[in-house]
Amino acid sequence: MSVDLLRSALPDSADDSLSRAIGHPRLRGAAADALAAARARPTLAGPTLARWFRQARQLGSKERPIVQEAVFGVLRHQALLERAGARTAVEAVDAWARLVGGERFDALQSEGPVADLATALSLPQAIAAEWLEALGAQEAAALAGAFSGRAPLCIRVNRARIDRDALARRLLAEGVQTDPSALAPDGLLLRRRVNLPELGSWREGLFEVQDEASQLLIDAIPLEPGQRVLDLCAGGGGKSLGLAARGARVRAWDSRPDALRRLVERSRRAGAAVSVGEPRPAPVVLVDAPCSGIGRLRRDPALRLGLDPSRHLAAQAELLALGASLVEPGGLLVYATCSLLQVENEAPAPIFGWGEVERRWLWPQREGTDGFFWAIWRAP
Repeated sequence: MSVDLLRSALPDSADDSLSRAIGHPRLRGAAADALAAARARPTLAGPTLARWFRQARQLGSKERPIVQEAVFGVLRHQALLERAGARTAVEAVDAWARLVGGERFDALQSEGPVADLATALSLPQAIAAEWLEALGAQEAAALAGAFSGRAPLCIRVNRARIDRDALARRLLAEGVQTDPSALAPDGLLLRRRVNLPELGSWREGLFEVQDEASQLLIDAIPLEPGQRVLDLCAGGGGKSLGLAARGARVRAWDSRPDALRRLVERSRRAGAAVSVGEPRPAPVVLVDAPCSGIGRLRRDPALRLGLDPSRHLAAQAELLALGASLVEPGGLLVYATCSLLQVENEAPAPIFGWGEVERRWLWPQREGTDGFFWAIWRAP
C-alpha cells in the first residue's frame, strides 16, 4: 500500500474553532512574535518561548492556550508550511490555521520518500533517511504522526510512600482523574493537565512527574535491596528519585549546580535516600547522557530549531568512559539517552571484556512513550 509520507503528520480531523480563533489579528500577531523570538535563539528556543509566554501579560487566560497551540503547531509543521509558500512568521501562522481547519495542501507534489518524510517531520533529510531505513515507510509515517501530537502527562508513584491504586484514589478525591499506565507499574496517566504543585498529594511527595520511558529504564536496572547507585548525570533527579523509591541508596552528581539544588528539594519532599556529592565508585553507575533530545519532540517541538545531533558526542564519550571507570568489579554500567539516532546510541561496550546485559529502543509510534534508548553492560 502506498504511504503518503508528505502528509503523514497532518491531523486526522479539522478544528474549525481553533482555526478561526488564531485568525484574530491580535492573537495571530502574538503567535508570530513568539515564533520570531524562538527563531532568533534556535539553540535556546524552548526556554525562550517559556519566558516569552510568562511575560505575555497582554494575553488572557483563554487566549494563551490558543497562541501556544499555534506556535507549537507551526514548529511541528514548519517545513511543510514553508514548502507550501510560507516565508514569514505571520504567513506560517496563517498557513497553520488553514492546516488546522482541514487544508491538506493537495497541490504539493512528492519530492521522493526521504524529502517527503523530512518535510513531514520538519527535520533534516539525513535523519529522515535513517528512520526510513530502520522502520520502513509505513512505520516511519506513523512516527511522524506520533511526533506531531502532544505527549500525555505521566506521573510516577512514590512506591516508598503509597501504591498506585491508593494514589489514584487520592488524586480522584482531589479532582484529578487518571488511568494506570499499561507499561510502567508505577505510572499513572492524567486525563487532563492540572497545576500539580497545588495538590496536597504533590506537597506530601506521593508522586513525581516522569514519562513512562524513564520509568521503564528505572525498572529495567537490576538492583539488590539497599544497593549503592551512582547517578552521574542526575539533572533534576527524576531517575535518582525513582531508583531510591526502589530501595537503592543513590549518590547523585551533575555539572550544573542549579539542577542539584532542585534535586535536593525534590528528594526532601519525596523522603528519598539520595545524597549529592562528587562521584564515587559504585556497583551500579547510571549515565543519563546529554543528547539531542530528539525523542522528546512531542513535549518540546522547539527542539527542531537548534537540533545538532553531533553537539554532545564528545561529552557522551567522555561520560561513558568516566562511568565505566567508576563501576566496581562485576557491577553494571547503564547508558541512556532520550534520542532515537544511531550516532548517539550505538556505543560499543566501554571496555573490552564487558558483557552486554540489555539494549533497548523505545519508539513513540510503538510504545506510546517518549523516544528513548538504553544499554546496560556488566563489568568483568
